[in-house]
Amino acid sequence: MINIIIEAFLVAIANCMDTLIIATTCGMQQSMTKKRSLLLAVIFALVQTIFPIIGIFIGDIAKLLVEDFVHYIAFGLFVIIGLKAFLEAKNYNIKEKIFDISKFSVIVLLAVATSMDAFIIGLGFGMQWDIIEQIITLIFIFCLTFIFAIIGVKIGSKLFFIKPRYALVLAGIIFFVIGVKIFIETLL
Repeated sequence: MINIIIEAFLVAIANCMDTLIIATTCGMQQSMTKKRSLLLAVIFALVQTIFPIIGIFIGDIAKLLVEDFVHYIAFGLFVIIGLKAFLEAKNYNIKEKIFDISKFSVIVLLAVATSMDAFIIGLGFGMQWDIIEQIITLIFIFCLTFIFAIIGVKIGSKLFFIKPRYALVLAGIIFFVIGVKIFIETLL
């Protein structure tokens, strides 16, 4: 049983590392409040947990159909978000809110983009692990994603000295790096 817990913990840690990076970037936004950071953490944790559940239920056949494309979808989402951040930085006006992390749709889009790999993880352990292993892993994924999101927002909020335009450029770079990482993993 201890091996199951250790493996589930490691899978959950690996699964939510992108959340830490994105939450840190979101924490740099001046519009981030405690209430919004909790909303972000809950949304990220829910989406990061739902995607593996969907993967578990879809199973073997869908894995053959989707596995080759899900990384490209994630890559595309991160590139789009990165481009949006660069455009917002270029057009940033201190009197306007261009990148509004308080929008529910923005948080959900970020959560989905960071959770595409979780779907594949769900397909993998859905076919190999028993129900107890799956439940333990899902609990770890939810809890650690929530914790990593809160920690990321706190880290980002301590970087308040960065001008918003530079924070948006940094966000764009981070999104591109994550997208490129996913793309390179696809090629390997």
